Amino acid sequence: MAVESKNLSWLKRLIIGVVSAGALFVLVTAPYWKTQVNYLLQKNAVDKSDTADTKIPETQQKTAPDRIIIERLKIEAPIIYVAEENEEVFQKALQDGAVHYPRTAEVGQRGNAYIFGHSSDYIWSSGNYKNVFELLPKINIGDEITVTDHDGRKFAYRVFETKVVKPSEVGVLNDQLTPRKLLTLQTSYPLGTALRRFIVVAELIEK
Repeated sequence: MAVESKNLSWLKRLIIGVVSAGALFVLVTAPYWKTQVNYLLQKNAVDKSDTADTKIPETQQKTAPDRIIIERLKIEAPIIYVAEENEEVFQKALQDGAVHYPRTAEVGQRGNAYIFGHSSDYIWSSGNYKNVFELLPKINIGDEITVTDHDGRKFAYRVFETKVVKPSEVGVLNDQLTPRKLLTLQTSYPLGTALRRFIVVAELIEK
């Protein structure tokens, strides 16, 4: 009886520990789950949104500079430019928006403009953009991404590839010498981890 009682006590502690850890996980990632629920509630309307080829001319009326917008996913954020490849610099910049990776192509130019942002972060972390790319894995091939440059000129890109890679696969930063005008977006994947990177690759819609 003593052994049985001891086993039941151990099992009870284990269950309590698992439930507590699960509750803490949900609490810490609450903003992410709120966005996921909102996305599911609006999914029918979102999936019916117009993804026609807008072909935004580079000369059209200017708007807010250094922005990224994915209308179908209701994503909009500033693009923060940094000068050095430094994790501390990156983390600080991520508090203010999505970050342009230094020494990659400028928006609208030849090469591969590389932009990354948080999918999730601790609820107590600083900044208003710690979940900015949480819906990025729901992007579709053919979706459009609008970005503006330093002067506020708009550029429309169309998604042609998505993939999941390891953090060590730095080849996603390549294609800086290509004559194509590419845009690559990155966020951590899956939720609450940095085990993988979710990658979106798009190409400029030329006039």
